[in-house]
Amino acid sequence: MKDILVIKKRIIIFSASVFLLSGISYFLFDNLRDKIVDPNISQIFKMRDIYNNPIGKIETDFVIINFWASWCPPCVEETPSLIRFTQKYSKYFTLFALSQDTAKNEIHSFVKIFPALKSSYVTIVHDDSQSVARSFKVKKLPETFIYSVKQNKYFQLSGATNWEQPELVQAIEHHFNLRF
Repeated sequence: MKDILVIKKRIIIFSASVFLLSGISYFLFDNLRDKIVDPNISQIFKMRDIYNNPIGKIETDFVIINFWASWCPPCVEETPSLIRFTQKYSKYFTLFALSQDTAKNEIHSFVKIFPALKSSYVTIVHDDSQSVARSFKVKKLPETFIYSVKQNKYFQLSGATNWEQPELVQAIEHHFNLRF
């Protein structure tokens, strides 16, 4: 009888420990969106957008980090399809557009040409010192990185991309195991 009580007591202690550890794990890991661990991405969240607003929380599962400049013809070429892609899939993706322009007025002029860049699913950041671009080892513009919220790099695109190409959309779906 005493052995049964000891076993029951051990089962209760073990169950309580598992429950406690589950609770701690939920508390620590449930809110991964707020815990940016990749130093390349975390530095973006220390910056402000071009309207001087702090960078907010990520509300999507993936971020697109696009390095561009208003003076870059391939960037201008890519922008409309990138905007449409991000708009169409805004449930999944947030776009961080990091301008490499030297002056903010160049960025504001660019936004006048592409007013959809003012959307809630797009955050424009002025990387005037190119420090973020250097940390990502950007060699040419445009350069794009797609990360999961957990900061696993999944995809990198160099040069102007047509974001509406069925092959690219399929590759992204396949890479991220998504069904758009």
